Amino acid sequence: MSHDPTITTAATTTNGNSPRDSTAITTAAVRNPKPTPSQAEETMRCVIRKTHEVLSHALSYKYAGIGDPACDAEALTGCCGLAQSFIYHTLKDKGIVSKPVALQTLPGSASFPHVTLTAEVDTTDGTKVYLLDKTFQQFCKGKDGEPGQVLGRMAEGKDLLDALCKEGFVELTPVRASSYLAAFNGGCLPFATEKKTMNFFANPISSKMNLWFSRDDMERWGYIGNPAVPSLRQRRSLAPTP
Repeated sequence: MSHDPTITTAATTTNGNSPRDSTAITTAAVRNPKPTPSQAEETMRCVIRKTHEVLSHALSYKYAGIGDPACDAEALTGCCGLAQSFIYHTLKDKGIVSKPVALQTLPGSASFPHVTLTAEVDTTDGTKVYLLDKTFQQFCKGKDGEPGQVLGRMAEGKDLLDALCKEGFVELTPVRASSYLAAFNGGCLPFATEKKTMNFFANPISSKMNLWFSRDDMERWGYIGNPAVPSLRQRRSLAPTP
């Protein structure tokens, strides 16, 4: 599986010159076709940062920006479709396979409709699966029974809750997958085994709710890929001052 093309290694020459100036090149580090786990995590972190910028722009009509935990729970409500779709198409551009999934497809249906996605990266330490959920904080309003509160009460849930709220992603393990889904299911595990739990993410149940917006949508709105549309940064500079 390919990975973030920005990950590169360095080369040196025997006489200290650059490779362009000499034909006698000694490679100091041979490029590995697989990223290290830390490189894979940095790629996820970069994608989440870009998602943060998109959400901040999309919500600018109502909020000064996102980043304040005190208001993000309200600001991010209903933004999961935009965030998830942007992450999906951005990862695809990097050659990373991701699996969008609607939690409404859980057995018995989820009490809190939500979409998220996982990404698989073949690293030097084996295949790593990441859960990316930039808008999970919308379920942390302090209301009884909401996913954030349920997750925080679980023995294995506090670290997961902190990671999702602070980082927006986490490496997905069977235990974390079970805790995450249980949080949307009133604290009850929706599957009898960890294998079935992981399979729910690896092979999402077919649903039109799994992915809300197409790449054409993202390009038309100027969030990715379309040079004819001003970038978010350009649009901010062109926006009238209040």
